[in-house]
Amino acid sequence: MSCPNATAPIDIVRSIADECDLKCDYSFKYPITSVTADNKGDFIRLSFDPEKEPSVRFNSAKYNCQEARIYQPSLHTFAGKHSIGEMVIVHQSDTTAQTLLVCVPIVEDPSSKGSTIDALMTQIAAGAPRAGSRTGISMDNFSLDRAVPNKPYYSYTGTLPYSPCNNKVDYVVFDSNFGMKLGASGMASLATPGHSIITSQSYAVHTNPDGYYINNRGPSPMTATGDDIYIECQPTGADGKVLVPEGGAASGSGKNLNIGEKIADILKSPWISALFGVFILLLVFKIFDLIASKLFGDAQSGGAVQSGDNALSTVLSAIGRPSPASS
Repeated sequence: MSCPNATAPIDIVRSIADECDLKCDYSFKYPITSVTADNKGDFIRLSFDPEKEPSVRFNSAKYNCQEARIYQPSLHTFAGKHSIGEMVIVHQSDTTAQTLLVCVPIVEDPSSKGSTIDALMTQIAAGAPRAGSRTGISMDNFSLDRAVPNKPYYSYTGTLPYSPCNNKVDYVVFDSNFGMKLGASGMASLATPGHSIITSQSYAVHTNPDGYYINNRGPSPMTATGDDIYIECQPTGADGKVLVPEGGAASGSGKNLNIGEKIADILKSPWISALFGVFILLLVFKIFDLIASKLFGDAQSGGAVQSGDNALSTVLSAIGRPSPASS
């Protein structure tokens, strides 16, 4: 049953989704883990080993994976149609109460054999075929990295679709074109009437008043810790598009940067360098003149001044400027 005043799940139509980029940036690096499956009647709950460090970043927040759920048919619809199933990976922020749901559709592909979802459903059907039953999954080097595609995804904020019906849950939803492929044997245990090990979910599809966005880049790469690779979210407009190009500066600071660069270019000019050299020479001659005046008196200092003027005329002639005598 749907939550009261729910705004999720939703129907997704690619052609009407606004674009976003850094505003809905999702990165993941799920660890290798053991898996336990619980048959809850209308969904399968997958539990994993506790994470030693957050495996996901969504915008500037780090998240730990809590569990995954498998429903049939999918919670979300795509242009009005359900896929045969959906895996919902539940994450919790490591600093706040914020929840992130990463949703991957499960699609039918009779030719598919040996996929991750096929292996899961085969073992769950054998070990936990009824509500209330539990089984451990034997799968070498299992990681949710196998389940999440590196493809474009949608993002929006809505209510939690199931109890406790929290508001402000972030969603990452992959299109059914990029869903996990389930072969014939897995289909029988997940979605074939009379054979499915879980009942059909009954959550209604809703209209989200804030709309939804598409990130055409897909998930960003992430190291084991997620450090050093995350690009902080840039200022965006209401449609989710970045207002300042990546690598640019916000509101006025770019103008200051350009002025600074122009001043630096001017200072590198050969004419500026020559004039600076003349200034240094003139300063040296004036200092010499003052020293000579103190040591030898006015007559000798006059000769020093004349000598300094001659030297200055020679320098100015070398750079093509008129000497003081000729002006």
